[in-house]
Amino acid sequence: MSQLLVRFPLPDHAVADGYAFALSHDGQGVAQHGMAAADSLPLADTHEVIGIVPVQALSWHALQLPKGSLASPARTRLVLEGLLEEQLLDDMETLHCALQPEASVGQPVWVCCCRLDWLQQHLEQLRQAGCEVQRLVPECAPLPLQELPEAAQQQDTLQAIGDGIDGAWWLRRGHALSQGEAAPGLLCWPLPAPGTLEPDPLLPAWLAQAEPGRIQADAAVAQRVELLLQQPVQVRHPAERWLESLSSGWNLSQFSLANQPADRWKRLLRQGWQRFLQAPQWQATRWGLIALLLVSLLGLNLLAWQAGQRLEQQKADIDRILTSTFPQVKLVVDAPKQMQREVSQLQQQHALLTGHTLEGRLAAVVSHSPEAELQQLEWDGHVLRLKGLALSADQSAAVQSALADAVVQVRQDGNDWLLETRP
Repeated sequence: MSQLLVRFPLPDHAVADGYAFALSHDGQGVAQHGMAAADSLPLADTHEVIGIVPVQALSWHALQLPKGSLASPARTRLVLEGLLEEQLLDDMETLHCALQPEASVGQPVWVCCCRLDWLQQHLEQLRQAGCEVQRLVPECAPLPLQELPEAAQQQDTLQAIGDGIDGAWWLRRGHALSQGEAAPGLLCWPLPAPGTLEPDPLLPAWLAQAEPGRIQADAAVAQRVELLLQQPVQVRHPAERWLESLSSGWNLSQFSLANQPADRWKRLLRQGWQRFLQAPQWQATRWGLIALLLVSLLGLNLLAWQAGQRLEQQKADIDRILTSTFPQVKLVVDAPKQMQREVSQLQQQHALLTGHTLEGRLAAVVSHSPEAELQQLEWDGHVLRLKGLALSADQSAAVQSALADAVVQVRQDGNDWLLETRP
């Protein structure tokens, strides 16, 4: 899994030159390093972005946590504020604190502090550039307090760090930082200026005379250190130190800077999308998806055109059927409605002419006896009785003849005529 290590500049330092970074594909060696602006960092092949916090910006405090301190992050933060209030000059609300990995109650632990606004500023600047930081790792961390002094004594190291931007510094880690001191720790102090003849009071004499392999220096300050110590040193690149810092297990992304699970999923999706858009190995896939999208759009347009053609043909067929069936229709506006209206008119005419409806039968009776007087109509739900309708013999015969094939039976009952549906 590729890791991108981005070192934050020191507080109150400008980022005009960008961020120092190192890219590692296996967590062991450095594949690429340099300086780049936030929006120019190599994110294409990166699976994890790790922020490297400069050691000069951190302060370390040895504490012993009381019982119940680790019940919740909010509780732990309150306990740390109470324990550190007298040790720090700054307001605790302006500081970010982090516990050492695998901290336990009743055991001495390290607490790391730095400026909160400074961290948030760089995290937000990187986030806006599409570089979401998953972890915050100190550039160098002290040895665990639980380790035995005699075992950790062998890990005492002296390093000269500097990149020409943040100055040059001595970095000392180990158990024997001062005479009689048994607890491990970390010291960082400015490297003496070139030409200084007076010995450094913070530089132990035994370590100044140590084997060259025990003294390490960044390439930018190696020559300066050799002149000061009058002995060769082991030259290293700062990126190598950053990779080593990952093995400490420290993660300063705690409390208010802790990454939530939902945020991690969003971040992973965003990073995956960015890698897909930028990574060279996905170029063929990107072009394939673009081609597929274009083919799909063309296919949809073709289907829409074909559907439109079929619709126009169906409309033309309906119009033709309307005009051929009803020649009196000269202008087709809405063929279905016009056809329905013409059919309704035909049905009404047919009913009046043939008497296929009850109204039609009544109209037929009245039409054959225009001079007859109708006294009363009675309807019982099945039979319509026409009372007092006196018809002559010829009129009665004409009515019977006109309605002989109708579905409504017409019969005479004295001076009444009965209209009823045939069974």
